[in-house]
Amino acid sequence: MQPGPIALEPMGVGDMLDAGFRMWRRDFLKFFLIVLAAIVPVQLVAMVYNFATISTISDGTATYSTSGVLGALAVAIIGWIGQAIGYGAAWTVATRSFVGIDVDWVVALRYGVRRMLPFFGLVILYFLAVMVGLIGLIIGSIFVAVWLSLAAPAFWAEEVGVIKALSRGNQLISGRYWSVFGVAIVAFLISLVLSLVITLPFTPVLSTDSIAVFSMGTALLSIVSGAVTFPIVPIFTTVAYYDGRIRKEGLDVQLLAQSVEEPRPYPEA
Repeated sequence: MQPGPIALEPMGVGDMLDAGFRMWRRDFLKFFLIVLAAIVPVQLVAMVYNFATISTISDGTATYSTSGVLGALAVAIIGWIGQAIGYGAAWTVATRSFVGIDVDWVVALRYGVRRMLPFFGLVILYFLAVMVGLIGLIIGSIFVAVWLSLAAPAFWAEEVGVIKALSRGNQLISGRYWSVFGVAIVAFLISLVLSLVITLPFTPVLSTDSIAVFSMGTALLSIVSGAVTFPIVPIFTTVAYYDGRIRKEGLDVQLLAQSVEEPRPYPEA
């Protein structure tokens, strides 16, 4: 066990942001290794695909062969799998780190692989709900996206099913939507700024007719940017999730630590 970084009392928006940044700094190496293991292979596959299929890059557009459609689909599927495993591992680390449980990043990745399929189900339902929110234009989709944002940390922290996770997220955000919204907006802006700071200086280098430079540069920037920004969503939704449990269920960190178990990367015998 390691000391939990969060105070025992309910938190305001500023407190949640401060707690999230402390978790981010403390577990940065774990999140970085998770990104390397889950995202780097995807970027390498994408880079090879670009070498094989991109014939020219002109005026900001790329020309692909007809046979590259299946390849593009395969790369997309591999990307979705890598993202699901990576986010699952990041949420596993974040939800345990909050209550002082030190989870090895390899164990977190294995657990992400184990629960990948039901997590896909949760993600699909989440995005379907967001698409329904588009009926209310962009504002509606943003509202739904934030409203269901605590379902993922509930899924990984409580080891529940998809429907139960959505129900728990709805329960924990009820009555505190705007505080979670404020945290989400700040986290989004931080992620955007960091991505721009990392990628913009290299944009002139990538504006080239060289497929090799474009593919390798894009892959490297994605890796570096992802290593920095990838944990932001899992960390800050985790803090908001636990703040909801502290407020609504009257739990302190010690009791929460007893209710959250070490992740089981393999099925029980």
